[in-house]
Amino acid sequence: MIQKMFAALFAATALLSAAAARTPEAPAWIQKAESRTEQLAPGVRLTTFDRVRVFGKPQFISVLRADLSTPGLRLGLAECDGGNYETVSHFGRRLDALAAVNAGFFAMKGNPMGVRYLKIDGKVLNADLGGDPERAYFVLDQTGRPAIVGPADFAPERCRSAVYGNRLLLKDGKVPPLGDDKARHPRTAAGLSGNTLLLVVIDGRARESAGVTFAELATLLKDLGCTDAVNLDGGGSSTMWTRHHGVVNHPSDNRKFDHAGERPVHNALYLISGR
Repeated sequence: MIQKMFAALFAATALLSAAAARTPEAPAWIQKAESRTEQLAPGVRLTTFDRVRVFGKPQFISVLRADLSTPGLRLGLAECDGGNYETVSHFGRRLDALAAVNAGFFAMKGNPMGVRYLKIDGKVLNADLGGDPERAYFVLDQTGRPAIVGPADFAPERCRSAVYGNRLLLKDGKVPPLGDDKARHPRTAAGLSGNTLLLVVIDGRARESAGVTFAELATLLKDLGCTDAVNLDGGGSSTMWTRHHGVVNHPSDNRKFDHAGERPVHNALYLISGR
């Protein structure tokens, strides 16, 4: 009986949280969406939108929202154990993390180090700055505070960790020119709004979730409240893991819409709570 009461209370809390997210100011797709929100730890919430229809297609969207001003909450960037490849779920368990997502691009054959600049806890693993003006870096300064910066503003000596991302999606609340990209894929993105970090994974390459273009991803992140955002590695790499649920999304590397299709990756962003 007690277990049933707790289950009912948890379900009610999740539904109330989802309803609270659908404010009158929220975009139409959020107001209409069936979503589930739960608190994973102080300052950290997970929301999943199950096959919500956005841009005319079904999408499964996982959103981890973290208030980084919360005491004991820490964001980090890690490379795989032994310098090879590792699934995001293995990263999470090894680091005793609350949550983790895949981060930067990497070579799938040969040297797995990041395709472009990668620095972790003061150690430069790949010194190639890239320099593509349309791309951006996800950076942790010496205090661990995150930022999203373009090549013109990137100062390697000032950061503790940094990973070279894909397209810059938002800067100061504005969407930069993103070209005529029409390819929909699974995506992983990081967004910021003040002290709030959003880690977002959108499934794709499946009937149940189509994936999004760069422009559609930028729109979604703006709708979710981000002012700055960068697209990280995507496709079969896109994975979100939490200590409570294991793999949250449906990684596409096994071509099935399940939680078993993780691709081993080289690096990941992770959240630690309570230390």
